[in-house]
Formats: sequence, C-alpha cells, structure tokens
Amino acid sequence: MTMLTVVSQGVAELEIKNISLQPLLGAYELSLGLIGKALNNVSELYWFTLTGAHVSLSSVAGIKKRLGIATAGQIFRTHAGGYGAHVSVEFKLTLQPHQITAMEDLCHDQDMTFELSVIGEGGGGPQGRSHLYETFSKMVPRSAWVEQLRSAAALDILLFEVPMPVSDPPPEQRAMIGSLRRAQKMFLEGNYPECVQRCRDVMDAIEADPVLANKHIETMKKLITSEDRRNMTREEREFVIISAVRNYTHLAHHPGDPEGPGYFTRNEAKQALTLSAALVARAFTS
Repeated sequence: MTMLTVVSQGVAELEIKNISLQPLLGAYELSLGLIGKALNNVSELYWFTLTGAHVSLSSVAGIKKRLGIATAGQIFRTHAGGYGAHVSVEFKLTLQPHQITAMEDLCHDQDMTFELSVIGEGGGGPQGRSHLYETFSKMVPRSAWVEQLRSAAALDILLFEVPMPVSDPPPEQRAMIGSLRRAQKMFLEGNYPECVQRCRDVMDAIEADPVLANKHIETMKKLITSEDRRNMTREEREFVIISAVRNYTHLAHHPGDPEGPGYFTRNEAKQALTLSAALVARAFTS
C-alpha cells in the first residue's frame, strides 16, 4: 500500500491490484485498477479527485519508459474521514501493436513493473487545494504478462506486426503453423536457440513438397552466374529468400557451447521468427 497525500496530509492507502490487457479493433486496452481505502481518522474536510494517470513501464535492468496517459473509466471523488470510503478506480490506456512490441523489447522476456503517477487534485485544511503527485507501482511476473498477451490475442501478431495466418488452416499447412507457433512460444520464453530451430522446421514444412524442394535446388544454381541472376523470375527470387532463411536456421540444429554457432541472441531469433512468419503468411496468399 502507498499513502496518497493531499496538501501534506495522508488521506488514503492505495495499491495497484489488477492489470489486464483487452483487445480492441486494431489495438489493445491496458487496464490498471487502483484500489484501497480512504483513512477514517482524518478530517472530513479533506477530499480528492482522480481523473487519470501517467503510465510508465520499467524493466528488470531499471530502464523506464512512459507508455502514455491513462484516463479513469469514471472520475472518482471522495472525502476522507467517516467510515473509510472504499476507493476503486480503473485507469485505461490504448496501446498500438508496435507499442506491445516495444514493451517486449524493453523487458527482454523478464518481469516488468508498471507505474501509475496519478492525475487529480485534492483539498482541505488551511492550504486549500493542490494537485496530486503520488506514484504507485506493481511488478508483473513474465508468466502472468504472457498470459495477458495470450488472452488478448496479442500473440496473433507475433509481436512484430506480422499477421498470423488463419486460425484453421487446411491440413497440408498445419505443420508449418504448428512449428511457427512453437517457435513463437520459445521466443516468448527466452529460449532463442530452440526458437530458431523451430523456424527451421517451418522452412522444412514450406519445402515439404519434393517437387518444390527440387525446384529450390535448381533455382539456387542460378545464383552462380550474373546472367542467370539477372534473368531470375520473381518466384525464383522468392525461393532464394526461403532457402536463405532455411540455411540461416540450420545452425540451430547443431547447438554447441554458448559461444558456438548454435547459440542465438534475442535479436537473431527475432529476425528468424519475423522472416518465417512473413513467409508462412505469403504461403497462405500464394
């Protein structure tokens, strides 16, 4: 609990209790509930009103960034004293998909801390009214935040604004979708080498047709001479992209020590996952 003060007088003990993420059309809504009780041993002359809050996010490394200004779902006003009025305010902030991505990059798959710096005013006593300045914080475990991302369907954008293919693919495409979702899960859990390994499985699924696989081999041979490269079709150039991603992710199938070729960083895994997702999306529109 943190004390909310009005003109140097403590008037209520409050804490952030509930943090949730809900889907909107093309965006997401972050809700943070601030609850507690007004003190009952304070003069009823003291009052306060909460209208909004500045929302910030901090990583385990101590880096803090502002997310924006959240508005109160309903302006809250109450007096101190009496029987200790219950305080319950829900602050709501709209987040764009790229902000979800930035939040993930800031926290690097670790726990995160949300901060609310309330906006409002209060009064009572000889000093009259004044603005409120209190800041409340709450740490959210990584596992709990991933669950929020999952329930809000935020994982469907892979956190990279790459649209996921349809949720019920035809049988021949389920293998690549399954591998892609497993790669995504490994990325969220911070298991980057296995994320890249699953991306290789995605590439294998894309090239599962033997005829298509042979066509890829023939296409790669055209990279040898400059004349053949100039005459390559758009489809052939796309085959080269798939083969390049497949070759890049091959190292993950031969893991070594942490400094060896089988180790992948977050940025490298993100690159492999983004490219794999884009290629799967392309396969669905071919």
